[in-house]
Order: sequence, then structure tokens, then C-alpha cells
Amino acid sequence: MSPIAWRSMVQIQAVALPGCSTQLAKSCLARVGVMSAREPLAHHTSKTPVAVQAPALQAGLYTIQNCAVLQILTKTVCAEQCDGRCFGPYVSDCCHRECAGGCSGPKDTDCFACANFNDSGACVTQCPQPFVYNPTTFQLEHNPKAKYTYGAFCVKKCPHHFVVDHSSCVRACPSNKMEVEENGIKMCKPCTDICPKACDGIGTGSLQSVQTVDSSNIDKFVNCTKINGNLVFLITGIEGDAYHSIEALDPDKLNVFRTVREITGYLNIQSWPRNMSDFSVFSNLATIGGRVLYSGISLLILKQQWISSLRLQSLQEISAGNIYLTDNHLLCYYHTVNWTSLFRTSLQKTIIRNNRNPSNCTAEKMMCDPLCSDHGCWGPGPDQCLFCRFFSRGRTCIESCNLYEGLTMQPPQSYSVGGQCSSGQLTGKPAGTWPDHRGYWCLVSQGHSANYAPPPRRACPWDFREFANGSVCIECDSQCKKAEDNMLTCVGSGPDHCVTCSHFKDGPNCVEKCPDGLQGANSFIFKYAEANNECHPCHSNCTQG
Repeated sequence: MSPIAWRSMVQIQAVALPGCSTQLAKSCLARVGVMSAREPLAHHTSKTPVAVQAPALQAGLYTIQNCAVLQILTKTVCAEQCDGRCFGPYVSDCCHRECAGGCSGPKDTDCFACANFNDSGACVTQCPQPFVYNPTTFQLEHNPKAKYTYGAFCVKKCPHHFVVDHSSCVRACPSNKMEVEENGIKMCKPCTDICPKACDGIGTGSLQSVQTVDSSNIDKFVNCTKINGNLVFLITGIEGDAYHSIEALDPDKLNVFRTVREITGYLNIQSWPRNMSDFSVFSNLATIGGRVLYSGISLLILKQQWISSLRLQSLQEISAGNIYLTDNHLLCYYHTVNWTSLFRTSLQKTIIRNNRNPSNCTAEKMMCDPLCSDHGCWGPGPDQCLFCRFFSRGRTCIESCNLYEGLTMQPPQSYSVGGQCSSGQLTGKPAGTWPDHRGYWCLVSQGHSANYAPPPRRACPWDFREFANGSVCIECDSQCKKAEDNMLTCVGSGPDHCVTCSHFKDGPNCVEKCPDGLQGANSFIFKYAEANNECHPCHSNCTQG
């Protein structure tokens, strides 16, 4: 079989070597990114095809099963309207704007290679997106024709060993996303805070033979959100174990537990650093599962002479097992907690004795904040309440929502330099300047000491607006314009509940800018803003806005 060739007026040429059929040559073209070709040209064409003889193939030549594709240059001058790519010298011979490297005709399916993506043989700017703009509802809606980018191609499904990240097929989710499966599709979903990470607890898995958290194993708990098993703190872990050559634990290292939300077994604290007056490193702990118990106990705090408050403000459930709080001689607030509200069975009970006398706590004003309900608190301040008396903003109890005006927290004008922030309120905070529960600005150093400091140059403004969803204050959408003169900024959640928009209004929704090239069901959507900042669609003949 003698060599045959397809020739473009621009760049790509395919050569069939002996043993290469016409169909195989076309398949060869497709595999190197050339998506269409003209019919074979006769040997007497004005340009002689490049002669390629196997096995003496030149460097840079693609070869697949005796087929060869190579790039050549021509001297054809395109019409100036063609933007440099054409298949002939006339205006009507321009390649489609999505073509790269030449074409055999004017359509997006005539490209030899795509500038962006290949969607079933057509070159496109982007693959059909997961969501398309609905001009009737003015919202992005699920696109049943969505495809995902896999390299330079649009595919209906990603390969089974890949996951979907928005509209792309990827090998692994980025660090700020977690892998989930929805409707049989593995997808990357953004983490609301830190991404979930399960870790072995003391006496489990890789820590099977370990008895306590100590300096040799604490780094295993970095970024853990769930502890499969138990957490145990003994004196040999906190103060070191000379017999096993284990150094004392740096108290700052305990901050790794701030990410922990669940312990499936029990929490056993029999030793704690002397310069830490609470357990605020567990401020995000929501559940103690009690699947494994320590002599029937799921929460044990014993003989901690320096602890004045628990500060377990996120704890919502102790699924099984009893509570044992004994011989903590400075511990206050424990007597205010409605422990039974945390239990899940009627068999659970509390063993609480020999802690600080509640009357002594009251005499020293170590009481729940007035904004806390009668269910009690974990420590001082409105962020330690089990439930709020009036309203809540995040974890903090407040008297009212910012419906009509913002709140500016002004630091006091006088300070007791060198004085301590109240009751270890800021223990465990990162280095920096923090307000304590009274609004006093405190300078925190080394994560465990806090001193009063001069105020920063500017007070910390909380000048935002909210709406009340029952007893919960929720911030208005960022697209809502802050109202003045006792007017509401929003009446609900989302950009469609703003009273006035900060920028533009598209249908019922406040938006930062009018739709400019959003993918619709059949075309891209372009809108312009009128004098009243409302978005209106461009004429149907407009292609770029």
C-alpha cells in the first residue's frame, strides 16, 4: 500500500505508512488530538506529502500502529478577519474561534485540535457546567446535560477511580474538601471548617499498647475530628516518664485537641498541666460516645487541683456511661450544669463530690453569665452557656440581634498592666490580642498566659446586620445593603431577602454584578444594568454582552 495523506492549508498532516488503512489513519488522528480530516488527497497535489518510511521515523513524529501524524507549516495567508487560522485564503475560509492548529472547515467540529475542550468532537470554551442559569427563576439550577473535564475532553462520567471536583475529574480532593458519595458518584465537597479526620485513640489501633497521651504520640492527633476509642491523660504523660525516656508534654501541644468533635469511647483526665485552669482545648467536643467505658464511666475528671472551670461549651451528648467528677478542689460551675440533658438513657448517672463548695464559688462571683438560661454553664462568659436566656449568635448568648444597628465593642481606657485575664478565660488562645468575656482586651503569649494590654488603635467593629430566626441571630447576606434610621437590612436568609441591594438586583436576588457569560440551558447569558441597578437581558443577537 502506497502512502496517502490528508493535507491542511495550515499545520497538521497525517501520513499512512505501509500497513496503515484509511480507517486506522483516522483513528490515529483522533488519538493525538486531531478530530477531523479531509478525504485523502491525490498524489499529484500541488504540495507533495512528506515521505516517511518505517522504520526510519524522524524525531517528533507521532506513530501509532504504522500511522504517523506530524506537524508541518504552510505559507497560506489567511484573511485578516480570520485571526490567523484558516483553511483557505478567503473570508469564508476562517476556522472556528475554538480551533487551535488549523481546521478543515468553518465549524467547531472541523478543528484539527481544540483551543480549550473537546465535547464529543466539537471544540468548546468549557464543558457543559453542573449548573446553568435559569432566566425565569434568576437562579443557577442543576444541568441534566452536565459533563466533566477529563484532561482536554468533556465526559459524561469520570473514570471510576477518579472523583468529581465541581466540574473536573481529579485523582484526589484538595485539602479543603472531603470526598463523599452522592447518587453513586464520588464527589469533593467543601469542608465547613476543618475536614473530617478519624484517628486512633489510646488503646486502639496504632495506639493499642499506649496507656496515655504523651509527648511521643500527641502529634498523631493533629487535625483529628473524631477519636475512635479513648483519650487518657495520666501523670506519666503530662509530666514525663523517665523510665521509658519520655519527656514532659509541652502544654501548648494540647491545642491539637481543639479540632476534636467526637470521642467514641471515654475521656479520662487524671493529670493536667498546672498552668492550665480549664479544658478549653476540648471546646469543640460535642459527643462522648461511651462505646467503651472505664469502670462504667465515660467522662472522668479526678483530682485536678488547678482546674476552676470545665469550659466544654460544645458538649451536647454523652451517649452512654456515667460522669465522675471528684476531688477537684477549685472547680466551680459544675453544679449549675443540667447533666441529665446530656444523657441518652435513664441508666446513666453522675458521681460528683468533693469539688469546690458552690457557696464559695458564688461568693467569689464565679457564676454563670446573666445571659445564660437556668440550664447552667461550663464557665464564665456568655459563650459558656448550655442554653441562652434570650438570643444566640453562634455559640455566644446575647440580649438582642443587630436588627437595626451594629455593635461596636470598645476596649476600656484603663488597664491593670500585668494583671491576669479572669479565671484563665483565654487559656489556650493563640498568641495575639483577644477580648475576654467582659470586653477587656488581653495580650496572650505562649498559648497559656494572658495579661491585660493597651487597646489596639481601633476598636473591633461588629457593624453587621442580622435577622432573628426564632432565638437565633443570623447575619444578613453580604449582598444586602446596610440600612440606617431604624430600618431592617434583611427579613431572612439569602440574597433574595434583602430590603435593598448593595450592588445590583437580578430578579428577586441581590448580586455583585449582572450575569456576564453565565451558561444557560442553550446559550450563554448576558445582562446589563439599568439606571436603577436592575439587571436586564441583552438582545438575543448579542454574543459577548
